[in-house]
Amino acid sequence: MQSCAKSWVILFAKSVNPHAPCRHICGINRIFGKLQNRIQTRNAFVTVRGLRTSAVYAASRQIDRILPRHDDFAERHIGPGEREKREMLDVLGLESIAQLIEDTVPESIRIQRSMKMDDPLCENEVLEHLQKIASKNKVWRQNKRRTFYIDPRCHPQTIAVVQTRANYIGVKTVLKLPHEMDFSGKDVSGVLFQYPDTDGRVEDFTALVDRAHKGGALACCATDLLALCVLRPPGEFGVYRLALQTREQHIRRDKATSNICTAQALLANMAAMFGVYHGPQGLKHIAERTHNAALILAEGLKRAGHRLHSEMFFDTLKVSCSVAAKDILERAVQREINLRVYGEGVLGVSLDETVTERDLDDLLWVFGCESSAELIAEKMGERVKGIMGSPFKRTSKYLTHTIFNSYHSETNIVRYMKRLENKDISLVHSMIPLPITWNEFANLHPFCPLDQAEGYQQLFRQLEKDLCEVTGYDKISFQPNSGAQGEYAGLAAIKAYLNSKGDAHRTVCLIPKSAHGTNPASAQMAGMKVQVVEVDKDGNIDMANLKALVDKHKANLAAMMITYPSTFGVFEESIGDVCNLIHQNGGQVYLDGANMNAQVGLCRPGDYGSDVSHLNLHKTFCIPHGGGGPGMGPIG
Repeated sequence: MQSCAKSWVILFAKSVNPHAPCRHICGINRIFGKLQNRIQTRNAFVTVRGLRTSAVYAASRQIDRILPRHDDFAERHIGPGEREKREMLDVLGLESIAQLIEDTVPESIRIQRSMKMDDPLCENEVLEHLQKIASKNKVWRQNKRRTFYIDPRCHPQTIAVVQTRANYIGVKTVLKLPHEMDFSGKDVSGVLFQYPDTDGRVEDFTALVDRAHKGGALACCATDLLALCVLRPPGEFGVYRLALQTREQHIRRDKATSNICTAQALLANMAAMFGVYHGPQGLKHIAERTHNAALILAEGLKRAGHRLHSEMFFDTLKVSCSVAAKDILERAVQREINLRVYGEGVLGVSLDETVTERDLDDLLWVFGCESSAELIAEKMGERVKGIMGSPFKRTSKYLTHTIFNSYHSETNIVRYMKRLENKDISLVHSMIPLPITWNEFANLHPFCPLDQAEGYQQLFRQLEKDLCEVTGYDKISFQPNSGAQGEYAGLAAIKAYLNSKGDAHRTVCLIPKSAHGTNPASAQMAGMKVQVVEVDKDGNIDMANLKALVDKHKANLAAMMITYPSTFGVFEESIGDVCNLIHQNGGQVYLDGANMNAQVGLCRPGDYGSDVSHLNLHKTFCIPHGGGGPGMGPIG
């Protein structure tokens, strides 16, 4: 303490002139007298660089020595005490702090009057004064915003995903058209709309976004990136762009807002190289060609007597048929074309960059138009404007980086990719399993009728049979596209099962401390409350701690998530006892399948008590971690 105090004072003295030696200071009586005039009460003090002159001169008063202050809290906790100050002054060869001030602070800058401050207050007076100040603040209720609007013209699958995710975190989703949405309350957190919408319509959402922001809500837009090459981007409506990594790198366990784990690097690389190869002009050309094809088809449909639901569209048309929709669908079957059926004589058709003149001719024939695409285009002439002749035309630049404007020949793009390849692992360094690219597998539309995908159905059935045999489970769902989404789907299934039994109050999920970070993230996303189970130094579950937690939460126990073998690579002998304990107390067991490949042929989760698992078919189940996807995380 002494050495520190000495060093501090020497540094303080030299701070006036760091290059000058410490000098003796005189004139203490003059400064002392000035300070004495400024001090109003015995509690007043002056602080100079941390050295407190709390009635510096008061210690010399006989009354203060006989009746020392009792409220010495500050003396003990703020700055040096009298002994430390005396030692520091002795080192400097000074008699008092006043003398230090006299020779340290230039007289020209010293305050020549008393400071204009309020009189000091005792503790009770301070509290009373503070209460008066606090009473001027208005503490109003700050309600959590638990309502989220969805424009019903979003894609059905998008709506379903949002509803599922919102359901387990207590957010109410409401389907309303923009003009029906009310943001005047304080319960709406955001709104989701689609641009262009699921029916192909293009409209201006500026007013909607403005109303949402004024009401304190966020605006989210689902969009078609190809369309945005010619359409005004949502950012010009006031919507923020959201850019994410292909893998979540900062999982915060049960505090996370995402449980993403799978790296969809393959898909990201394909999209990136597509943009690099074509560049902004090439992408605009593709978008314009797609849009022009839709314009030609729309003109032909109108000539055939059909009615379009919107005159402003990009590549999708919603059509009220002038003849029986059944007849049109029968003609579509003859040309092997799938149309979207809305019902009540309304059909939908979507085009893309692969559409040819022959495809347009077939569609025109299906809808009963006697003209060909060529004849319609010739008659339209320069009137083919659509978006390009409307206020929705994009005028802002995009993909301006040099990378997107340099490699537009096959030679250049291959060389560029080769340079990138040499910086990372690739097929030239090791085996990476890739999806089958046969036309019969790669080019089926995900929403095509089941009778057009019997090959896929056979694969699904055979794979389900094999996986049920491997795991000991009764059924397999192939819907999740990653292990993390498998976790979420599995926990959602457990929640639905408990709800069906009248156990909706069961929301506690037990998770070992050593569990993968996605486990607690998935649990909180499914609306569960995470309780951490202790593990020993080898990663084994602490059975005593587990039993205590189960006993404490048995009335509300929903599930336990466990990785097996453990993250330490150990097959815990107590796994059967763990599963039985959870079942006996009304819960379900979720087994993380990240290490499932270590069990194949040796043991089966369904046999030793697990109820649900996900399987990383794209990753640790059968290929090296980080194979790049696409993801496949079925649950059993």
